[in-house]
Amino acid sequence: MHAIARLRSLLSAYREAHPSERETVLGFERLLDRGGAIFSRSNFNPGHLTASALIVDHEQRRLGLIRHKKIGLWLQPGGHFEVATPDRGGEFEEPIEAALREAREETGLHTLKPWGEALFDIDIHTIAAHANEPAHLHHDLRFVFTSEAGAQIVIEQREVSDFAFVDFDQILDGRFMGETDASVRRAARKLREAFR
Repeated sequence: MHAIARLRSLLSAYREAHPSERETVLGFERLLDRGGAIFSRSNFNPGHLTASALIVDHEQRRLGLIRHKKIGLWLQPGGHFEVATPDRGGEFEEPIEAALREAREETGLHTLKPWGEALFDIDIHTIAAHANEPAHLHHDLRFVFTSEAGAQIVIEQREVSDFAFVDFDQILDGRFMGETDASVRRAARKLREAFR
């Protein structure tokens, strides 16, 4: 199946599971309808796709967050798509592959296991202009992965200054003292429901 068709299928299933997020799904579909290099980080009008990992600890009650150096917030690991291995003809990674690679790179957690293959959350957010890049949108596709007990964390020092597993309830009730954003709180709420 072609990459765009696969994305449409993922988004269609997401819309059915989360009807209250219809407008966000439409934002993704508008990006797909425009065509062009939507997987490329150099596509700025209006933006491009990214992929993130919602890492749940082995007890299934905490979310793994990185402290992002450039943005200054505690966020889920994630980032841009890369071209897949040469044997795949120069295609970009599958969304879940990109999310897993980013999580491994940023946290050093190499034993993460996907918790299903469906999208768990989606988000569209503005990235401020920086260096040679104009302001643009990230259309973020988020998947859940679980971590093993005692897994070694080795943060990627260039982009990440810290990593912590934070209790879902602490994120939601304000006890987590780190600064995060509304999309992380939304994901924590969904995760708390899913792992009850």
